[in-house]
Amino acid sequence: MKSNTLLKHNAPRALTALALGIAGLVLALACQMPETGINPIGAIPGVPRKQLATTMVPPHDRNPHFVWTALHVDVERYNPLNAKDFFFEGRHPDGSTYQIPFFEHVILGYAYLDRDARGYAALRLTPSLQYVLDNSRTYIWPLTLSGIKVLIEVRSGRFADTEEGRGIGLGTLDMPAVNQFIHQFSVLVDRFGIDGFEFNDIGGGYRSLPPHTQHLTRFGSDQPMYPPEMFQDDDGNELSPEEIKEILWMEGGQNLTDMMIYVNEHLRFRQRVVADFGSAGNDNNYIETVRTLLVRNTNHGGRMPTMVRPAFTPDAYTGATPYVLQNLVAVVNDARNEMIGTAPNFPFLMMWDSVRLQMMSQPLGDFAPLVIDLSVRDRMSATEAGALARLFAGTFQIPNRFGTLYLSNLPTSEEDPDIAEFLSAFAVPIFARNVRLHDGGGNHPRPQW
Repeated sequence: MKSNTLLKHNAPRALTALALGIAGLVLALACQMPETGINPIGAIPGVPRKQLATTMVPPHDRNPHFVWTALHVDVERYNPLNAKDFFFEGRHPDGSTYQIPFFEHVILGYAYLDRDARGYAALRLTPSLQYVLDNSRTYIWPLTLSGIKVLIEVRSGRFADTEEGRGIGLGTLDMPAVNQFIHQFSVLVDRFGIDGFEFNDIGGGYRSLPPHTQHLTRFGSDQPMYPPEMFQDDDGNELSPEEIKEILWMEGGQNLTDMMIYVNEHLRFRQRVVADFGSAGNDNNYIETVRTLLVRNTNHGGRMPTMVRPAFTPDAYTGATPYVLQNLVAVVNDARNEMIGTAPNFPFLMMWDSVRLQMMSQPLGDFAPLVIDLSVRDRMSATEAGALARLFAGTFQIPNRFGTLYLSNLPTSEEDPDIAEFLSAFAVPIFARNVRLHDGGGNHPRPQW
């Protein structure tokens, strides 16, 4: 099936509709402002992180921990609107109830790297994703208005690791190549209201993985990307193939990290908000928006360094140490339906420490330890789900502090009428709450792209 490029003839229409919608949202929020004045942008809805159940009782509630919930949606098979129909029920002090969306992030799959007719790096969308974006008022706005952040998965390509591919991937881009397509991320954010991106170094083919990256040339020239000294010891002798391969993996991880930091800085903006907060000193405020980023620890994503090069970090000259994870919601372990090992040998996020010159474990709060497959065909039993959730949560004596619960392939309520109960098998041990489903909800049909 022929894929669509990022920009289509009806995209300006989506931009106009998006602008009108945001204007309407701000106007509606402004009409609800009390007389004292509240910043209307700060009133745009958001879904808070949910507290981990094993940090809820004394003495642990003095050090509470909160967990993101994220859902990956394959838009060729599922409608992203199903995500907004699942919720927790909260209760106000007066006894009235309110709803908290179960999912805080929805990741739409997928966009991928390609080359255009001139050989430049380009970001392309699958036909199904292009359709969803072109109809963002139908498929994205309802999620945004409920507080859910909508992200797009970006892959290295559309090839298997055994295929040659296009010689381009998230770990093999130099900064001139990134500069060629970085503006396309802005188009997705500004035109379609996308809140961020998940980077997945999969699909680039074997030419995007070591050892083939050793022979890359600089874009548009025959000059090698890497100097020969990079693969020699102090005496100028060639390193072994395994040593070279490891260097290339680490270099690719650094390239991927630099690209994510550059995307983050490129999409960051500050906005001046003028509002009457009751005193002259508080009338002018600046709100900084930073886009949400996730990354799978697949391929080069599993070789990222803890610290980044300072080229695109604004505090590089202040002496502050720029850490990768300050720019990420989570690194996602791509293992499905299982946490490797048993207590207390949980999976840890391992990243290269350039000071200690070795791979070091990172805090659990920066990690999504597994991807939970919810599809009717491939998922576990409710009993297994409960056991896995308890492993995720830990105990009141030793609570685990993983940062993100990551799920995929949410079926419709027609495919599985008991899907809310199955989600509750995870939610009760982790959040001490049951998942509820709107009456008649969870059954939005697949987009007819």
